[in-house]
Amino acid sequence: MYLGTLGYSEDDGTLISFGIDWRRPLDFNIAQLQAKIEGALARTGETAVDIVAHSHGGLVARKYMQKFGGGHVQNLITFGTPHKGMLETFKALCEGIELFGFSQSHIMKVARTFPSAYELLPVDPGDGMFEAGGSPADPFATNGWATGGISKPMLQDASASVQSLDTKLPVKTTLIAGTHRSTWSLAQANGASKVKFTQRDDGDGTVPSISASGAALTSDRGVSRFVIPYGVHSQLFDYPEARRLLKNTLLPRPMSHFSIGLESPTYVPGKTFGVGVDIRDSAGNVPADATAQITIKGAGTKTFTLPRTRDDFFARLPMPGTPVHLQYRVEVSAPSLGETFGAQVGVIFAANHS
Repeated sequence: MYLGTLGYSEDDGTLISFGIDWRRPLDFNIAQLQAKIEGALARTGETAVDIVAHSHGGLVARKYMQKFGGGHVQNLITFGTPHKGMLETFKALCEGIELFGFSQSHIMKVARTFPSAYELLPVDPGDGMFEAGGSPADPFATNGWATGGISKPMLQDASASVQSLDTKLPVKTTLIAGTHRSTWSLAQANGASKVKFTQRDDGDGTVPSISASGAALTSDRGVSRFVIPYGVHSQLFDYPEARRLLKNTLLPRPMSHFSIGLESPTYVPGKTFGVGVDIRDSAGNVPADATAQITIKGAGTKTFTLPRTRDDFFARLPMPGTPVHLQYRVEVSAPSLGETFGAQVGVIFAANHS
C-alpha cells in the first residue's frame, strides 16, 4: 500500500509481489523469482527492477543475483534480513521454540525437516553468535551439537549453499536493521551435544542486528546501513523512518537519516529506560562529529548525552522513583552534514505499578 503512494501499481506491472516458501532451500525460489523479474521487464519495457525484501526474502534475492547476476537489478533493499544467520531457528533445531501454541518438542521435530532452518545457522565466527569451548566457532564445521534427529545431509547441503553465497554484491544495497530488542543472539556449545542459547538486547526480536546489518557485505556500487532503534522485526517496514529510507532510495532522493526509538511508551519508576538514536548521512555512514542528547523534564530537568555504540547512539537512563509523566526532547547534531535537524519531542508515561 505504501509503495502505491509512491506511484507503483500492480495494474501497470510496476509493482510485483513475490512470496517465498521459507521452509524450502534458497535455490527453490530462484527460478520463480527470475520468471517474475523477466515478466515485469517485458511488460514495462524497463531494463532493471528494484528488489525490496523482508527477512528471508533478502537471502533469496542474494541467491538469485549469485546465479543470474545483477544486470536486471538496480537496488536491493532489505528489512531485517538474516544476512549472517540467526539463532531462533538454530534453537528450534536443537530444542524447539514456542510458536503458535505448539509444544517445543513438536516445533523441534518439524524444524528439522526444513532445509531453510539449517541455512540460517550463523556463518561467520567473527560475528560472535556461536561459540564452542568458549571460543568463536563455525557451527557447520564444529558440528558436535548436531545429534539425534538433526539431519547431517541437510546440514551439509546448507553449508554448501550459504557459505558459498557471495559477500560482494553486484548492486547498490541498502540494509535496514532493528536493534535493542531482546533477541536470541548467542549460542554456546559446551563440548557435548547441548547448546545453551542466550537472549541479548541487540536485535529486532528475531534477527540479531549484526546479521541484519550485513557485517562484511560489500559492493562496488555501495552498501548503506541504517538502524531503526527498537524496531520490531515483523513491523520494520511500518516505521516512518524506514519508509522514508525506502522512498529516498527508490526515487532516488539522497537524504540524511535521523531515527529515535524508545524502549516502550511507559517506564517503570525506579528502573532504567532505554533510548536509542540513529543519525547517518545518505550513504549510511555515521558522521564522526555526530552527537545525540535527550533532555527529560517532569521530576526536575536532566540532560543526558547518548554514547555511540556499535549500532547507534544508546543509553539506559535512570527513571524517577515517583510515577510522573515525563516530557522528553531529543536533539542531534552533525555539522559535517551541513544541515540542521529538528528536535523530536514527546511524553513517556509512568506505568501503573500499584
